[in-house]
Order: sequence, then C-alpha cells, then structure tokens
Amino acid sequence: MALLHFTFLHDTRVEATTIGIGGLGADALADNRKLLSLLRTFPADGTAVTLSTSATLRGVTLAMSYWTLLIEGSVALSFCSPRPRFLSNLRDLLLMGFIGTTYFLLPVTGFALVRAIMGFAQCDPARKRTRICYLVLCVLIQLTRVPWDDYAVQWLT
Repeated sequence: MALLHFTFLHDTRVEATTIGIGGLGADALADNRKLLSLLRTFPADGTAVTLSTSATLRGVTLAMSYWTLLIEGSVALSFCSPRPRFLSNLRDLLLMGFIGTTYFLLPVTGFALVRAIMGFAQCDPARKRTRICYLVLCVLIQLTRVPWDDYAVQWLT
C-alpha cells in the first residue's frame, strides 16, 4: 500500500491520475520530485523528507491496493483451478477487467500487452468474441502511450 502511494507521489507516468483523482496539485508533485532528487544527490544516514500528499490520495491508493489484491487473486484462482466452475468461466472477463483497471491508471504498456496477448493465446478459438475483445484491448492499451496531459492543457487553455 505504501509503495503504490509513494509511486503516485513522484512518478510522472501517473501524474494525471494523481492530479485528477488524488487531488494533489502539480506544484506539490514537482516539489516531491525535487525533494527526492536532493535526497539522491546528497544521501545521508538518517535523513528523511516529507512528501506532499492529500487525504484523498491516501484513500484512493488504499482502495486501489485492496482492489489489486482482490482482482489479481480472482484472476489467479480462475486460471489455476477448474472448480468452482463459475470462476473458471469468468477467467477471461476477470483478466480483461484486471488489465483495464490496472494498466489504464498505471500505464505500463509492455506488461499490459503481454497479459492481453497471453489471454488471447490461451482463449479457446471457438470463443471468437472473447478473442476479438483481447485484440481490441491490445489496441486500446496503445492509448496509454498518448501524452494526454499535454492535450488536456492545450484544450483547457
């Protein structure tokens, strides 16, 4: 939980999510990055910095952490056990849900594509709609590479 919160406090890949959902300002994120840079440049034993955060961001990252545990556990159970039957029947839907809810907020395109391609590869060829959904997901994953922050600034100003 703390690692996800820390990631949202400094990682540029999730800046839009941090600002939009977490309610933390761009200035606070820039300050966090400067503090971490200084800490790396001048390391000292026992030195600590306090990063700016918000109560909303704490709550969001806590909820996302629990959601991740739930969805990843469900995906693992659905692929690893033939019983209960309803769970194994939902495995493709669970995997697509995991990819959609995880990698569009935390854009790690390579991992998302690998999971979508593996889902496509394991899918029964008779399930054409499911296979098409995996292919569409591969295309949609590419949208995470678009610099949406830059476009949002241009549209809003």
